[in-house]
Amino acid sequence: MNAEKLIWTEHLSVEFEVPGGNVHAVSDLNLAIRSGEVLCLLGESGCGKSVFGSSVLKLLPENALVSGQIYYEGRELTAMGEKTFRPLRGKEIACIPQSAATSLNPLLRCGKQVDEVYALHVNSDKKEARKNTLALFKMLGLPRLPQLADDYPHELSGGMRQRVLVAMGTTAKPKFIVVDEPTKGLDWARKREVVERIGYMQDQYKSAMLLITHDFSVAEALANSIAVMYAGEVIEYGPAEVILNSALHPYTKGIISALPQNGFHAVAGFSPSLRNIPTGCRFHDRCQCAENDCMSSHPELTAAGKDHYVRCPYA
Repeated sequence: MNAEKLIWTEHLSVEFEVPGGNVHAVSDLNLAIRSGEVLCLLGESGCGKSVFGSSVLKLLPENALVSGQIYYEGRELTAMGEKTFRPLRGKEIACIPQSAATSLNPLLRCGKQVDEVYALHVNSDKKEARKNTLALFKMLGLPRLPQLADDYPHELSGGMRQRVLVAMGTTAKPKFIVVDEPTKGLDWARKREVVERIGYMQDQYKSAMLLITHDFSVAEALANSIAVMYAGEVIEYGPAEVILNSALHPYTKGIISALPQNGFHAVAGFSPSLRNIPTGCRFHDRCQCAENDCMSSHPELTAAGKDHYVRCPYA
């Protein structure tokens, strides 16, 4: 992909101040997402994926300590105040959150919630906003239009609610979208519908996308590139087809082997606490390939092929 970098990080780290010791959620993250690219951030729950997404959206809680930089079109987001960043959030940098059940306002009709985003960022005319909302709902395959726009969230199925969130996230035609666990809690059929619609909307608007998930089938369907996270850091990164078919890091190979179609061969052990990061390789106590120096020497992310990087000297 030859497009220009749209958003990138330089040595981004995020900690949370909590009683009993800081939580090191993201450590020295260096990633770049180009215009029109879908980068999938894969990993187990609690590895830091969603914290990175919240960092880009500047929605971290007050106890977060951020170091390093996030750049968007050359502008440093980490140095921006809320007043400066707010016009970007929703218009140029948007979000499709992970839980439609809690992300939609239960007291507002679904169409109204999409109307408001369009009116705030694009055109304040109410008729134009509703026209845009109905067009989006039609593109997303929602039934019973225009009546469905007047339904409340509880009157829709989980898959329909998720598509309403997709409409909210794309209504201003943003350049960059953070999509956080878009299929969480959906059955297979609904998941397939949502993935197809997200892919369709991304193709329509050519938006760059940070796709946060633990579901390899979602990554396979949508991603151009994949970064695998473990215990707050990226341990393998490269083109989607390379990571899915020719992974090198023992952790990446382990979670691929744990997929149902590969026999449910679970990775032994548990992820370390982000309060107490182990020395050396963070995966060493679960790795069947570990050598003595893995316990003391922390590996760097090094090139393993064209645009392919891995954090393991023995891979």
